Amino acid sequence: MDVKDKIIVVTGAASGIGVALVKRFYAAGAKHIVSVDINLDGAKATAAEFGGTAMHADVAKEEEIKAVIDKTEA
Repeated sequence: MDVKDKIIVVTGAASGIGVALVKRFYAAGAKHIVSVDINLDGAKATAAEFGGTAMHADVAKEEEIKAVIDKTEA
């Protein structure tokens, strides 16, 4: 998958597989990575380590996912 110059949104980015995905996309040259998690402090730590933006969202709530999309597209 070519992610160079793409904006990538990763949910669950505060730990585990989410952090691993952010790291992989960062290494692959993603233009910008949005680290999303219910744990905002964890998402901020991931964003600080790999660049990009941190956002809080509970993926079980549709309105919060829509807000992430709206903010990312803005």
